Amino acid sequence: MVIAHSHKRNLLIAAIAIISVVSGFTLGSTLAEQNTQLTVEGAPPTATATSNSSLNYSLLNQAWDKIKNNFYFKDKINNQDGVYGATYGLINSLNDPYTVFFTPEESNRFQDSLDGTLEGIGAELAIFDGSLTVSAVLKDSPAFQAGLHAKDIIYKINEDTTSELTLGEAVSKIRGPRGTTVTLTIVRDGEEEPLILTITRDVINIKEIDYEMLESGIAYIRVSQFTDDTKRDMTRIADEITAKNPKGIILDLRWNPGGFMEGAIDVASVFIKRGIVVKKDLRTDQDNLSVHGDAAFPDIPMVTLINGGSASASEIVAGALRDNDRSILIGEKTFGKGSIQEMHPLTQGASIKITVGKWFPPSGEDIDHIGIKPDIEVVLDQEAFKQDKDNQKDRAITELK
Repeated sequence: MVIAHSHKRNLLIAAIAIISVVSGFTLGSTLAEQNTQLTVEGAPPTATATSNSSLNYSLLNQAWDKIKNNFYFKDKINNQDGVYGATYGLINSLNDPYTVFFTPEESNRFQDSLDGTLEGIGAELAIFDGSLTVSAVLKDSPAFQAGLHAKDIIYKINEDTTSELTLGEAVSKIRGPRGTTVTLTIVRDGEEEPLILTITRDVINIKEIDYEMLESGIAYIRVSQFTDDTKRDMTRIADEITAKNPKGIILDLRWNPGGFMEGAIDVASVFIKRGIVVKKDLRTDQDNLSVHGDAAFPDIPMVTLINGGSASASEIVAGALRDNDRSILIGEKTFGKGSIQEMHPLTQGASIKITVGKWFPPSGEDIDHIGIKPDIEVVLDQEAFKQDKDNQKDRAITELK
């Protein structure tokens, strides 16, 4: 996911099976305990739709009133669940997999993920065309080790089919304490039969940026996600690498689901001397965001590794390096997420993540739902990778020799 720099407090790493998963507009809902109506703050119960920008609250209240007075199983009627259900319905009507409502419990789990207290399988989820879909798998996570892939469709969680689950409900079923297991039934493009993966949950430790010097004198840098600390960590690593006089650089963005847009600009600025990193298109304004102008490695030959798990902010970096003729891309086509989200609090501890804009690489190409193709396509040898052999990385080394 990409988060605009001016809203860093709203960092969201997609929907979160790690799993944990607009300004001025909130739908703050309360229930009038003195009657049977479901009322919405800021709107009278008799409000009617006068334009496309207005909600017909009277229809919602009438429906709730009929349910309260006529539904046979009265013990199943819960006012708060009614509010949540109506809000879920409002969000689902947008048909946008990245605009999501979080109940207070889900919001708390998300905050836990920001605080680093993560237990789960290490994958990110979204609802695409009505199907629960894996949007990213974190490298070396339990999901990664079990063979879960980006764009896998999760048909079942244990014995529960996912077609009627909300994203939050699916996340709750997949999350769990370290050492426990969850069984996912997967539908994968190219496979004739569903795959069944049993994954043991664990504590998810994400090392955001790491590097090593290869024997060939090539600096291998892996960026796992983009956070508030990206600039600090990248600056430290750049200083250490500079002291070792590298002959080439491999930037690995595989299995990187994204993060802060500013973090993506910070990383791109290490390698690009001048130029546009990303074009941002919001409802309120459009802007071209450029590098900082203090590149540590503006001329050293480099290769960037990408795959289907490279999404959002990592695609920003890949697109900027390609369009500024700074790096060739090796690997597989990226995920294809060209939208920007913000997280906003609602009443009673709930929250909402809203798509507020789109971004484009310097070329202006729309990569949303399309992805970025590598300059040199190398399909990862999955079996060899399990034995710590990486044919994509090997090809990058060959290109730099």
